[in-house]
Amino acid sequence: MATPLFCEIFGDFLSQELREKLNGAILKKCNLDTENRTLLAGLFCDTYISRGVLVELTSSIESLLKLEKCNITAEFSSAAFGVSACEDVVNEIRQHNALLNGYFNGAEYALDGDTLTINLKHGGYKKIVATKFEEQFIRLVNNRFGRECVLRGAAATSGKQEQVFCLRCCRPG
Repeated sequence: MATPLFCEIFGDFLSQELREKLNGAILKKCNLDTENRTLLAGLFCDTYISRGVLVELTSSIESLLKLEKCNITAEFSSAAFGVSACEDVVNEIRQHNALLNGYFNGAEYALDGDTLTINLKHGGYKKIVATKFEEQFIRLVNNRFGRECVLRGAAATSGKQEQVFCLRCCRPG
């Protein structure tokens, strides 16, 4: 039996806009607990689906199916890794750690081959490192995109504010 597309199973519960955004997403796992009214689902997609879309999807399914809890996670092909995905991962980490708020505002992200550079505009490099940000970022990127990341280098510029993270995020194999 072929692995079903997410929209083949849940499409009737989604807006047209969400169905379009989830086009091609494969339903890798699905555990519906009818007694506790919970759904745990996992998607795989060749293109990146933003965290905002996943939050909207989770909320929509939870509401329409009258669930107590709905958790939908996503994994992506290595090729889906890009600047917008990196920004999303950083924002997710920020949501869970208030110490990071502000430091990434206005940061510039650049992806050149497998090298990601995050140029901070408001300083804070040492404080960010103290939160183990890199470890969290590396773990999330590996889990979602199958990419092995290593901190390639970090530097503070001569100015008092600008600082740079540089990570190498290699494709598997």
